[in-house]
Amino acid sequence: MFRFISLILITLFLFLNNLKANEKSNRDRFVLNYDREHSDRFGKLLVKDKDGRIKPINTIALNSLKKIYGDTTIYGLNANQIFLGMFLGNKYWQKEKIIKISNPKIKELLGMQKNQNYIDFASVFDIDKKSYKLLSYVNEALKKPPFKRDKFDIDILKVDEKINLCNEIFSVSIYKIFPKEENGKNIWIDPKSALINFSPSEVTDIRELISRYFKYIKRGQMTNNWSRADIALDDIKAYQKEIAGDNIPSDIKIGIEILYNKFDIFDKIEILYLSLALSLLFLEFVKIDRSAKLKIQKSLLNITLFTYLFHTIALVVRWYILNSLSWSNIQEIVIYIFSFFISISIIFISKIIFIKEDTF
Repeated sequence: MFRFISLILITLFLFLNNLKANEKSNRDRFVLNYDREHSDRFGKLLVKDKDGRIKPINTIALNSLKKIYGDTTIYGLNANQIFLGMFLGNKYWQKEKIIKISNPKIKELLGMQKNQNYIDFASVFDIDKKSYKLLSYVNEALKKPPFKRDKFDIDILKVDEKINLCNEIFSVSIYKIFPKEENGKNIWIDPKSALINFSPSEVTDIRELISRYFKYIKRGQMTNNWSRADIALDDIKAYQKEIAGDNIPSDIKIGIEILYNKFDIFDKIEILYLSLALSLLFLEFVKIDRSAKLKIQKSLLNITLFTYLFHTIALVVRWYILNSLSWSNIQEIVIYIFSFFISISIIFISKIIFIKEDTF
């Protein structure tokens, strides 16, 4: 009798252990196992955003991860690898702790530990009640006029924005990769919606493109040979060009946008401007030889001029990518205003330094 019970317990242990191993294997495959080179090709696949701009997935991936996670790399994977993983293995990514939470009260509402900074998408929902844990707090914050919202209201709305963005990613609605001519307009639709709303012949083409791509991704993961997946991805790109035609940006423009994304120019320039400003301010309070101070000030001014030149080039590239000056959000307006004031400041400071040099 005891031998029989022991046998059952051992069998149960082996069964559960095997389930755990399979789960880990699936996680490794759907979360971690994406070839970087192929993923970077995936990052060049075009998608249409909410504002109607056609852009590479790389741009949406970087912006989304910065907003959700606070960084553009997770587990050593770059943004393209992560977004490809979320596209193909979203049920596994929903269990990864990638949503950054800072507010202590919101952490408590979500059942997080005080020292825990990230939560997974699945945990923001109550499975038993089939409800969103923060819904009542979000609704309460939205009822208030913006000027009456406290820090908790602001933070809860930011967290809600992250969760909504995750929902767009995991439902694949953000991946609007299939164009369609409709009533003289060029619309773009995600794969799930395309299979419902497109004509039977279009549905057949799209189903074939997607199933072939998924098939060769799986083969690439198993054999580490991603050449067939590259071809399947190129077929989707060819479909985009065939349907959208002249509405899509050129390969050169896509390449420039991805290079622009890679350098992340404006974030780096912010730090450099701050460093230069503090250095110039520090010099005003330090008692050193006047000629030495002038030399340092001139050097800092030259660095500032070079930074501003680089900043200007970056703005021109930004205008080229967006096809026009963008006044869509406060951050961009501030960039343009500060660019103007920086140019005035450089002219003013350079005159002062040269006047001091002449009078020395």
